[in-house]
Amino acid sequence: MIIAFNEGAVALVVFTNYNYTKQADEHLQHFHRKTILNIKIVIGEQINQLVEVCGATVSENLTSLIGPKKSNTNLFDTILKIDLSADELYHQFLYKQWDDDRECGKEFYLSSRNKGLLVSVRNFLTQGGLVAISGVIGCGKRTFCKAVTQDLNYISIRIDASLHRLQESLLLDILLTIWGIPGKDIIDDFTVDHVDVILKRLARKYPDEQILDILRHLFGDKTIKGINNEQYNIRVCEYILYILNLHHPVLPHLFYIYNLEYAPGEIRTLLIYFITRLRDHKIPCIILGNQEEYDLQGQRMLDFQTIFKPLKRFNFIKLYLYTKEEAIEYIKHCRPAISGYLARMIVDRVGIRQGNLTMFLRYLDNTRIPLEDYQRIKSEIETLPLNHIPALTHKVMESYRCICRELFYILFLLRGKVAENLLGRLGISLVYADKLVEEDILVYHNEWYVCANPVVWSVVED
Repeated sequence: MIIAFNEGAVALVVFTNYNYTKQADEHLQHFHRKTILNIKIVIGEQINQLVEVCGATVSENLTSLIGPKKSNTNLFDTILKIDLSADELYHQFLYKQWDDDRECGKEFYLSSRNKGLLVSVRNFLTQGGLVAISGVIGCGKRTFCKAVTQDLNYISIRIDASLHRLQESLLLDILLTIWGIPGKDIIDDFTVDHVDVILKRLARKYPDEQILDILRHLFGDKTIKGINNEQYNIRVCEYILYILNLHHPVLPHLFYIYNLEYAPGEIRTLLIYFITRLRDHKIPCIILGNQEEYDLQGQRMLDFQTIFKPLKRFNFIKLYLYTKEEAIEYIKHCRPAISGYLARMIVDRVGIRQGNLTMFLRYLDNTRIPLEDYQRIKSEIETLPLNHIPALTHKVMESYRCICRELFYILFLLRGKVAENLLGRLGISLVYADKLVEEDILVYHNEWYVCANPVVWSVVED
C-alpha cells in the first residue's frame, strides 16, 4: 500500500500473511536507505490487530486471506516493523526513522555538549531558517545535526554537491528524491505512455505548459525544443518549491547540503540560488562545510557568512574539536565497558576527532573483541600510528575486505565507482555495500556506490 497526498508519495506499507525472512528484510532495508519514503511492514496477525486498533471495516473475503496462522511472533528486530502498542500510531507510518550508528554521539551531544546551542538552532530551523555549519573534518557536524533534529518530524533531503556535474542532472535528482524515486534508472524505463499519464496528472494542479515540457525533457524526451533559455533552471526551482509547499506544514522538508565548496562552479551557483529560494519560502536548510586545517589560503573554503549574511533568518555556526577530556568522555559514553585508562590510551593514539574515534570503536565492534578484554584491546590500540587517518581507515576497511574481497576488487578495477545493478549481476550482496555507506567509506548516489573521499580511494588502490 502506498500512502500519498498532494501529488506526492509519503510511505510504502508492506502487508503479508507469509513469514518475514532475513532476505526480505535486507531488500526492503536497502530500498529504505535509498528513498525518502518511509517503509513499514505489517505481518500475519498484526494485520488483524491493526484493523482492530483503527476500527476499520474489512470484507469477509479479505479477512479469509489475512488469517492469523502466519504471524510475526518470531520476527527479528528490524527498524521497519510496526509497534502497535505505541501512541499516535500514524506517526510510524508517516515519519521515517533511521538506524543510525551516530546515535551514541547524538545522545552525547544532548547530554553534555552545547545543549543551549542545540535548542537555539532547533528553534531557528522550525521557523524556516538557514543554518551553515563549518568545522574541520571529523569534528562531529553530522552528529550535531542529528542531535538538533531530534524529534523533529521532517522529511530529510540530502544533496551532495560534489557528485553533480550538470545543473540539469542536479535538478532532476532533487525532483526524483522528493518523489521518492531512488535513481534515474527507474525513469529510463518509462514509456511515452507512462510519461503522458504522469504529466497529465501533474497538469491538474500545475497547468504550466512550459514546465510540463521541461519535465518531459528531464524524463528523457530530447525532442522537446525551446526550453534551454536563461529561465530554464529558475522555472524548475519554482516548480520544486511548489511541490514542497504542497506538503507543508503536514510533512515539511529539511534540506542538507554537503560539500558545496567542492562543487563545480555552475553547480555551486545554482545551489546558492536554490538555497536562497528555500529561505524565502521558510523551508529549513542546513549547509555543512569542511574547514581544511592546511588550506592556509582558503582556496577550498566558502565564506558562508559573506554569501548568506544579507539574508534574513541565517545563522552561522563553527564547531570545534573535542578537548582531550571530552574525547575520553565520548568513548566512555558510547562504550561504557571500556575503562577510563583504555579510553585515554585510545585518545592518545587516535586523536580527538569524533569521526576517528567513532571509526575506531566500530572497528573494535567488528573484531568481536570483548570490550572488557583489556590486553587484546590494548594490543589493537598499539598497532595504530599516532593520529594517522589513512592508517585508521585502512584498518577499518581491512575488516570489511576480509568479508567481501570481490567488492573491493571491483571498486579497484572501476576506479572507485561501481553501479548497483553490476554488483547484483556479479552476485555481490548489497548488504556489504550498504554497510560501507553507513561507515562513511562509500557514498550512494543515483544507483552508484562511490568512494567517499581520496583517503578511502588510496586504501582501495593499495
